[in-house]
Amino acid sequence: MTRHTRRLALALAATLALSLPSASAVANPGRAEVMKRLVSPKKLLDHSEDLALTTTQIDALEKNERATKQDVRGLRATLERETRALTTLLDDPSASKAAILEQSERVMDAERSIKRRQLVSILDARATLDDRQRGLVIDYLAARRAERTERRKRRLRKELEALEQ
Repeated sequence: MTRHTRRLALALAATLALSLPSASAVANPGRAEVMKRLVSPKKLLDHSEDLALTTTQIDALEKNERATKQDVRGLRATLERETRALTTLLDDPSASKAAILEQSERVMDAERSIKRRQLVSILDARATLDDRQRGLVIDYLAARRAERTERRKRRLRKELEALEQ
């Protein structure tokens, strides 16, 4: 492959990388729209001054975060146990398809339980904010996404320039 062909291929790859949606966006196109509106209690606490959170709000968010961590720890233990059981079944050549599917459902239920608990935590955190604070959070998230996209573009440009030299 000539140097020119390599540069052309890299330029094409960089263009595609910047123009294609992420894998998660392809798998679930509405996910990005949902994620724009969800922020963890930790992230809200990290920006308590910017959001002008009251002490009551901070206390509620801290309590929410502690409870969520504790609950998720227990749910992850369940997930690990169910995953080990599935692995055991998969290693057993005599395990039936029905048994493997049933255990797979248990694994997926455990994963779903974790996601649901995290979502409840986020919704509870969201409820502690007033309308102005929620607007600030949405604006902040939009700015962060734009920054990440711009950093990704700069990195790809640098890589392209390095390959062209």
